[in-house]
Amino acid sequence: MRNTLLHNKAFKRVTRHAAWWLGSFLTLFWSLHAFSQTTSTSPNQTSSTTKPVTLKVGLPSYDMVPYSYQHQTPSGNVVSEGLLISMLDQVSANTGFNYQVKLYPTFSEVLSAFKRGELDLLVGVSATQERQEYMAFSEPMFSIRRAVITQNKQINDLGELASANLALEAGFALNDLLPKLLPGSRITTVSSTQAAFTAIQQNGVDAYIGDALALSALLREQPKDSLTLSVLPTCLQTTCISPFQRQASTA
Repeated sequence: MRNTLLHNKAFKRVTRHAAWWLGSFLTLFWSLHAFSQTTSTSPNQTSSTTKPVTLKVGLPSYDMVPYSYQHQTPSGNVVSEGLLISMLDQVSANTGFNYQVKLYPTFSEVLSAFKRGELDLLVGVSATQERQEYMAFSEPMFSIRRAVITQNKQINDLGELASANLALEAGFALNDLLPKLLPGSRITTVSSTQAAFTAIQQNGVDAYIGDALALSALLREQPKDSLTLSVLPTCLQTTCISPFQRQASTA
């Protein structure tokens, strides 16, 4: 993917420092020092001729508690909150850039918008071989546990899903991983986690695999029925990378 957004040195340096900070959770001293050299101002000062860079950050519009979710303020504005937003707030406050959240109906559309050059930065995303062709990733931020939702059936081992019809959300990293782990399974692509829940409730699929925390939160909002949550073994642990940016060196 050709680089169409990182046109100036300051922009590249800002996004690179943001990725480093989110990935390591270490002191911002080095990052701020380098950023101040790039912009000729301190992190807490803005010169009369230099404006803070504004990065466009993409998120799906549906809730992914506890990572990101939206609510409407009394004034009618839609505000994004959650773990990833809190981290972005801290990074932007300490490194001197602004950010603007852009919402898309599905995560797959977030990735497509990034490829088109509409977005500069994404957070909380797993690294895959295909994504690394057009994204620059930070160090791992955290590892997530996977869980499976089924109809009134506890899953104790991944092998129990060897021939199952599995719902997977379009664009998620598991679309690359699961066919290798479960070559005999069938994959049904859905647009959102809620769509996967509906497919299970209507017996359209056997199970849905996703993030354990997000699935647990969403399950609590469902009507009391036969849906069952099972946390999967660590062989399905996926390293979560945050943030990633457009590759500055692609031709």
